Amino acid sequence: AAAVTSRWTMITLGEMLGLLLAAAMLLVLSPEGVLLLDAATFAVSIAVLGRTTTLDRPKVLEQAHEAPVGAVRMLREGARATRRIPGMLVLFVTVLSAILAGGLMNVGDPLLARNVLHSGNSGFAALKVAIGVGLLLGTVLSGPRGNPVESMRSSYFRALGMAAVGIAIMAASPDLPIALLGCLILGAGNGLAVARHLQLIQLTTPERLIGRINGLLNAAEAAAFVAAFVVAGAAVTVLGVRETFAISAAGVLVAAVVGFVRMRKVDLSAPSTLADQSLQGSTFAPVDRVSSG
Repeated sequence: AAAVTSRWTMITLGEMLGLLLAAAMLLVLSPEGVLLLDAATFAVSIAVLGRTTTLDRPKVLEQAHEAPVGAVRMLREGARATRRIPGMLVLFVTVLSAILAGGLMNVGDPLLARNVLHSGNSGFAALKVAIGVGLLLGTVLSGPRGNPVESMRSSYFRALGMAAVGIAIMAASPDLPIALLGCLILGAGNGLAVARHLQLIQLTTPERLIGRINGLLNAAEAAAFVAAFVVAGAAVTVLGVRETFAISAAGVLVAAVVGFVRMRKVDLSAPSTLADQSLQGSTFAPVDRVSSG
């Protein structure tokens, strides 16, 4: 779990630095110019990764896994593992519901800054920076404490509630400073929630299945984001910007409350017991530890 927290902290730090850089560039460049530079950074990343041809893998793992498993089979086995591990399906549904609801405000961010708060590109950049700072704070504060599984499950749902409060403040904000406060709270809740659900997967999933579970979740998250963007466009057009933010806040809050109630009915057994239960009667193929992240 500590390794997951460290990894997510590094990712969040990179995102925050990117937001700070974007905010500075928006003061001198057009949004189109910033997007072109962003695309160039992806091209550089592809070039660097393309030169990476080998991974440092223990020889014992290379001997144990001669034939790679197909992506479809990995996703199918991840879905089967999700149903077998107590609480994992509830966690998945909650995560995806929160993404679907929270994703609505991503489309409304620039419209809130420019059309509602009348703060222009600099205001939009400030909102993004505030979210980035909150993400970093929430991630840094996500280190495991107390009972690893039970306390993390509770704090995960509290973090979603915090994110919902942040979105609600943004929806009702009369000016930019109040909106920045909402962004900070939203970012902190989001950062803590993401770190917590990754830690929960790490603690309650057999090590050789973590890659399957994370792969399935990443694919489902991508689909949820696409759906959220489509719905958000229609919501902003028909209802308005503030109304879309309000719906987003309510959706995240509902996901947190329903998930919390459902999770309370799950038997909070020890992680090792959960791992044993998840493997009973299964036909999972071996998973390379390198892919477990």
